[in-house]
Amino acid sequence: FLYYYFADGGDFAFWWCGSDLQSIDIRTGEIHRVLPGEGPMAFAISPDGIQIAYTRRQDTPGILFLRNLANNQDTRIIVEPEQKYTRVGDIHWSPSGKALIFHTEAEPKEYWIQVQVIYLDIATLEQKVVKQYDLETMWFEGWVGEDTLRFRGLRNEPVFLVDIFTNETTIIGTATPSP
Repeated sequence: FLYYYFADGGDFAFWWCGSDLQSIDIRTGEIHRVLPGEGPMAFAISPDGIQIAYTRRQDTPGILFLRNLANNQDTRIIVEPEQKYTRVGDIHWSPSGKALIFHTEAEPKEYWIQVQVIYLDIATLEQKVVKQYDLETMWFEGWVGEDTLRFRGLRNEPVFLVDIFTNETTIIGTATPSP
């Protein structure tokens, strides 16, 4: 369990899941902290339940950790976005657990928040910027298979897919206009 940030929590809800991820032993009632650190953090558990990827607001520069849940050993990955950034969060594992994507926030240009979607290969720990966009123009919706990401444009913009390796974009539909 954790202290959860609700959707109306502003940008905290986008970047971080909450704070103080803990587990409870049902037999004894004993509570254990799962991840170290204080304050907001983002995390995602791998599909096989063996690893947890997490980042903490307190780390500068941004660091992504991969924790093996069997032995509690962390692999530390310095985040390498293309621009200076202020936050790292919103983590999503691929369906197989062989990769993940996470988001960084570049320093604002005028009034727009620049977001980068970064792909991380778990075997090599190599990072690749897949997409950069203004947060106010689109939203990441999830993985489609192992090599494609789905985005939804805001303000009646199209829904589209982005190939992680070629950056090819395919429009698959348009949003239904709001009444």
